Amino acid sequence: MSLPNLSSLSPHAVAPTGDFATISRNHANKLNGTRGANDGHEPLLQKPYKAGGLYFRLLRPGKQLGSENPNDYDWFDPEELYKWVWERGGGNPLNRSPVSDEDRGALKDRFAPHVPSLPRLTRAAAREAGRHVSAAEEEQRRLEWVHGGPEQLRHAQRMPGFEQ
Repeated sequence: MSLPNLSSLSPHAVAPTGDFATISRNHANKLNGTRGANDGHEPLLQKPYKAGGLYFRLLRPGKQLGSENPNDYDWFDPEELYKWVWERGGGNPLNRSPVSDEDRGALKDRFAPHVPSLPRLTRAAAREAGRHVSAAEEEQRRLEWVHGGPEQLRHAQRMPGFEQ
């Protein structure tokens, strides 16, 4: 028995909508001269785009998946986008559209590879397993998960401006 021919399937069908990419000098100049939601600055840091700088791009709603046109994407500082998506649970900061699981994973793999992909145990899951988890314990676990473990949480709590 032979395997079916899969060559007609699009490689972009399950591809993430964005990725890490550098910005050309021309595109950086164009983005920096733009008037609009972010007034020519990277939206999260509010700093001008740098030619050759590494950014994470998210496909704008309604644009073609796999587009090579840099104008079809919103461009973000990758570390700040990671914080926005994982620590705040946010979508695209400019339009609130959801961020794909693949893009969330790519950001997590870059900036928090030691953090497990899922929280260890929520109260709902604990109830299903016949175990009681208090709200305080669940919150402690959530904070540990967000900050990468108990050691990182203790370090973060010592930092000025720590927010839970």
